Amino acid sequence: MVITKIPWIISIRFVSGLGSHELAAAALSTTLCNVTGLSFSVGLSAALTTLTGQAKGELCSRFKNRDSESATTTPISVEPLTPLIFLFRGLIIQLAIVIPIGVWWLFGTERMLLALGQEHEVASMTDRYLKILAPGLWSYSVSWTLTAWVQAINSGGENLAIIPAKAAVLGLVFHVPFNWFFVNYMNMGYLGCAVATVCFQTIQPAYILYRLFGTKSARARVLVAMGVLDGTGISWKQELHLAVSSFQGFIQYGSLALPGIVVISEWWASEISIFLSGRLEPFPEVALGAMTIYQSINTFCFMFPVAFSVSASTRVANLLGRGFPIEAKFAGKNSIACAACASFGIGFALMIIPHGFFPALFAPNERDVTKETSKTIPLLAAYVFADGVQVAINGIVKGTGRQWVTVPIVLIAYWVVGVPLAYYLAFVRNDGTLCEDSYFCGVRGLVFGMTIGTWIHMILLAIAVWFTTDWHNEAVKAKHRVRSH
Repeated sequence: MVITKIPWIISIRFVSGLGSHELAAAALSTTLCNVTGLSFSVGLSAALTTLTGQAKGELCSRFKNRDSESATTTPISVEPLTPLIFLFRGLIIQLAIVIPIGVWWLFGTERMLLALGQEHEVASMTDRYLKILAPGLWSYSVSWTLTAWVQAINSGGENLAIIPAKAAVLGLVFHVPFNWFFVNYMNMGYLGCAVATVCFQTIQPAYILYRLFGTKSARARVLVAMGVLDGTGISWKQELHLAVSSFQGFIQYGSLALPGIVVISEWWASEISIFLSGRLEPFPEVALGAMTIYQSINTFCFMFPVAFSVSASTRVANLLGRGFPIEAKFAGKNSIACAACASFGIGFALMIIPHGFFPALFAPNERDVTKETSKTIPLLAAYVFADGVQVAINGIVKGTGRQWVTVPIVLIAYWVVGVPLAYYLAFVRNDGTLCEDSYFCGVRGLVFGMTIGTWIHMILLAIAVWFTTDWHNEAVKAKHRVRSH
């Protein structure tokens, strides 16, 4: 997961050497890309994680018990592969959402940015950058859907989760030369970073698709990972027909995906804080650049506990699908403990390492930007601990399929407390100006508000999961959910 974010950091590093306006435009484009595009892909995949993980567990359970079934029972070999049904349905829903969004980007967003108070030059540069990113949104959605699906079926001897990781490494290897080629050799300037980003986003799904389904041996590995042990082949036609023809299946998927989008609005809140930083005076481009670098460091730190969240959702879903609630509960607790330890270690490292070290890696020639960013590092140390723990707990939520539990928590934490507090500190209490010596104004005011929101998120989510999860009932619900595909 960490590797998938490095190309974005590389692009920011290339752009930062071109000037503050270029950095501001790329940062704003990335924010809009995340809020209006990529976040939808991530949010929608919450349903795929739940359904595929539980379907894989249920399928394993059926194969384990097939010898005790009566002779009149339908042979498993001719039954549809439910994890594959959910993959096809997930891809259809993803593309139905993100294709219109990409078309909107192509038609332009400059007027909207001007209406929201952005400088004319930055708005125009952002519009051109975002148009180039549109094809990358579509390929990213396919890649993310495949990754979520592979992670959900990844347990046992077949380590398919390594495939998205290898795809990310492949994209990373090519990303630096792509940036150099388009930015310097082709003289495309900051727009070259957008082209390079689309290239690495296209490489990843192509590689994943080939490694999963491109050869007979690859398809055999996928079958084993899904829990199919009798030599059944992938029929495609039966699963695709069921994926598109079941209205109830789309309703089921949507009931899990919609709260996933609300939950991912935490991401929107973080990106909105970046957008707001571009309105801080007297140097909005410095504030925007500083907030962008802060968020880039934050995202990189976040990817470490995300690994434990993926583990939690996969193990919990698989075990509930197999009918093992006690084991599922233990797996969830173990993931939270690991995420807490990792997040504490990261936060401690941020505190003891000179605060200007990491910002200087992104923009060594922009001293004002790195100085402003360095002031946010102590707050970031507190932020990453709460964020790491809550994402692990959220993995349990996805594994159980209780996404609706998190909706009011996220709304309260970020949209009632976090964002309003950040806005108040930066723009009401201090009139939207940068400051030197306080945590309650300017860029640090925005970060402080979001940090409080994240801690509220962690505390409320922990209380909700600890006191309201009936693990035995969740195992029963998982069986019913999979069989009503």
